[in-house]
Amino acid sequence: MTSSQQFQALLLFTLLGLVLGNVVVFTGNTFQFLQREKQEFMYDVMLSQAIDLHPKRTSILEEPPLIEMLYLDAGTFKLRGYEPGEAQQITISRGFFIGKTEVTQGLWKVIMGNNPSQFRSCGDDCPVESVTWIESIHFLNRLSRHFGYRECYGINADAVYLEDCGGFRLPTAAEWRYAAHTIKTRTSELPTREFEDQCPPRSDSPGPVHCSVAGWGGFRGLDDTVSEWCWDWHRPGYTYTSRIDPKGAPGGIRHVFQGLSWCEFSPLCIQGEDIPDYPHFRSYDIGLRLVKAATSLDFPTKRDDNAGE
Repeated sequence: MTSSQQFQALLLFTLLGLVLGNVVVFTGNTFQFLQREKQEFMYDVMLSQAIDLHPKRTSILEEPPLIEMLYLDAGTFKLRGYEPGEAQQITISRGFFIGKTEVTQGLWKVIMGNNPSQFRSCGDDCPVESVTWIESIHFLNRLSRHFGYRECYGINADAVYLEDCGGFRLPTAAEWRYAAHTIKTRTSELPTREFEDQCPPRSDSPGPVHCSVAGWGGFRGLDDTVSEWCWDWHRPGYTYTSRIDPKGAPGGIRHVFQGLSWCEFSPLCIQGEDIPDYPHFRSYDIGLRLVKAATSLDFPTKRDDNAGE
């Protein structure tokens, strides 16, 4: 992007920020959403990559919640099946933002006013868990409203449908697997825990999100924090009918979750396969991760054409 284009983008985001009551900084390909200290919850929308933008402390939480989202461009990858040699070529046709970590207890408390987590003593920087799929949908709609985005879900009793929107939502299982494939492919060196001296030893609980192993772009928590709800309905034996932006079975009674959790390493947990579960099911090792479509108002400064390779 040229300096002229950067200036125009900065001006656009600044004007948008003034309209929404936000301050906007435009310096990279990572979304950061910071809580502003006001009577009502307001947020700063920041795009940053390599600068420290932690907000001032507030009386609400020890550390205000910070949302960081990594941009992944469109691409194609091989989705492996459960049988040896089974794979489908899947295309994600539009780039999207995905949370660098799972949603934290701190952010959930600010948006929902409660904390359903079993491990509350872990702290605000730990992943929220023991949330149902339905509760996650309500949280995402409310988070979208706080930032002035259109809600992604219409909810009528338990009938939930995905809308084409610019707000926050759950990833589809294909998007989650695409992100995992991209992150693991691009992590060229051994993953590290940057804050190891600040992290407690692995125990029978999730632990703070920043203590999870870091991959490319600072992405964390793929297989050692909590499993994560996805949008898809699950149907036994179902295979994708579309290989472009698949969204799972057209209906069902259970929803898919992806990823390993801290439970995989604890003798306290019953070991077994990751299976889908009911929308009102809750477990102390299941949370969620944010996804957001990339719109014309928040497109990153630099496209990366190597996603999925």
